[in-house]
Amino acid sequence: MHKGKNDNTALILSGGGWPGAYDIVRALGRAGIDAIVASSQPDDIAFYSRYTCGRIHLPRFESTNHAEILSLLIEIASATREKPVLFYTGDSELEFMRRYREELSLYYRFLLPPRNILEELTDKSLFYDMARSYDLPVPFTRKFANAAELQEEIETVPFPCIVKPPLNRDWFWRTLEERRQFGCYKSALRRFDSRQDLLKFCTALPDRASGFLVQSYIESDDRGTVCFNGYFDDNSQCLGHVIGQDIRTNPPETGESAYSRTVHDEGLAKLSIEYLQRLQFRGIVKIDYKWD
Repeated sequence: MHKGKNDNTALILSGGGWPGAYDIVRALGRAGIDAIVASSQPDDIAFYSRYTCGRIHLPRFESTNHAEILSLLIEIASATREKPVLFYTGDSELEFMRRYREELSLYYRFLLPPRNILEELTDKSLFYDMARSYDLPVPFTRKFANAAELQEEIETVPFPCIVKPPLNRDWFWRTLEERRQFGCYKSALRRFDSRQDLLKFCTALPDRASGFLVQSYIESDDRGTVCFNGYFDDNSQCLGHVIGQDIRTNPPETGESAYSRTVHDEGLAKLSIEYLQRLQFRGIVKIDYKWD
């Protein structure tokens, strides 16, 4: 079992497939905090960071594996001197933490949003209704069970539009053919300007119980995307924040940040904090804004 060299130890949960755990390991390491990486990706880049003091290979973050993952995490924490701080890098890991927050809290330190809004923040179809009820600025969004339902209601769909899964994991493709057809999750997010192209794409999507969302596409280039990143304590007070502006994304216009810069925008920071305090939010947060 790997142990931290000091009392300041963190454990980072990673479902794999993206470098998010590496970013956290590097930031913590430069601050003198040991980090153990627990990832379901055998070659996770975070395993190779010089700041990583422990490497644990986990099974995939699926409900059938949750009990095994929980057991492994309890074993890891039991070998440390103090309760480690628990970080997560994606929605699948967050869903696991939501489900086992009481059990994990006995062994780890972490802060999550209130139960009544956490599910709505991770399910895009629930988030749209919640955002409207709290008067948050979000584009028109419509949920469809399948392509047949979309075809019946196609006259109500605004163009241009974009198609998204309610849950990110719904578009983590299960077969090689699906990956070849749609590409990675971010590559599958694309703009549609015609009913024909929209229906063709949605007809090809694998069936998912949660269906899919059609959302108005906001006209803007990569530089029109600005992100508020913050940390809110248990009383929903913002203890720190930073704002970033994308310069380039991969793929362009719908992808992950590939090159970004920090910017000062006190107005946007104040607005973001106000939004999050309406929700009585606590914990780590990132809000993406896209300016038309």
